Amino acid sequence: MFHKIKKYIISTSINFPKTIIIISFLLRSIIISGMKHIVQDDDMVRLLPKDIPSIVTFNDITDEFGNYEFMYVAMGIEGVSALNKDFLKIVWDISNEFEKLEECEEVISVPTMSKTYFDLTDSSIVVNDLMPQRLLNDKQILEIETYLDNNPEIKSRVISKNEDYLNIIIRPRDNHDYPALSYAIHEITDKYKNINNLKFHYGGQAYVTGAVPGIVAKEVKILLIFGLFLMTIILLVNLRSIKGVFRPYINDGIIGISIPGDITTFHNSKSLINNFLQSEKIIPIFNHISAIHIELTSMIDFKLKVPRSFCF
Repeated sequence: MFHKIKKYIISTSINFPKTIIIISFLLRSIIISGMKHIVQDDDMVRLLPKDIPSIVTFNDITDEFGNYEFMYVAMGIEGVSALNKDFLKIVWDISNEFEKLEECEEVISVPTMSKTYFDLTDSSIVVNDLMPQRLLNDKQILEIETYLDNNPEIKSRVISKNEDYLNIIIRPRDNHDYPALSYAIHEITDKYKNINNLKFHYGGQAYVTGAVPGIVAKEVKILLIFGLFLMTIILLVNLRSIKGVFRPYINDGIIGISIPGDITTFHNSKSLINNFLQSEKIIPIFNHISAIHIELTSMIDFKLKVPRSFCF
């Protein structure tokens, strides 16, 4: 049975090479589209069994209090007081943009914090916004300074010792999509870097986790370019054919980006057909058939003779 299927695939590929390649590219493009679902998860806790007592307790705590990792964005101008009208206006805008991010659960900063004090007139506890509005007057700024001076623990979280940098604390959602959040944070802060030489500093375990993939990708990209350049030269010297050099690149490139697409496309689907395709056998076979289509076409194009004993 398998021998007949193999013969049919080979004969069809030889007789209708262009049609087969077009069909293969169309099918492959559908599968490659699943790459958008790839998310890097660096949470080591998810590698442990869920029924361990310590993990059960840990999950209960995170469900109750939220994510336990934070990102920090310190912004300011060295030697210039951060508690001024223009600077607080910028912090207000950035904090609001951070809160709109899908990957962000909570933002803690001067504009988003509340102040609690005891009202002597009616002996009640009053809770108000620390920064009531975007544009402040001198009296409101003085009230913020007084409240922070009277609460040194709160002050140490949101303002530096020299009072020239304000800190914005970001609590990511518990989806561990830290690379996307780190990228979005930089997109927002980059818009304000040209304002009065404003400087930004980033930190936190969650930020490092999200920033490392981008740094590694840049280094790997440079290494890959040099590797492909050297390999191209070696192949050109040996094959002396531009087609012979670049067709394997196309073939291997399609298969290379198809593997992640296979995993994500079939993994996210719950239908019976896709559950069958998700098996470990069918995906390599599908990749191998695509490779055979392109290789056979290359052999025909070079006017090489395909032996009858050709097999997978």
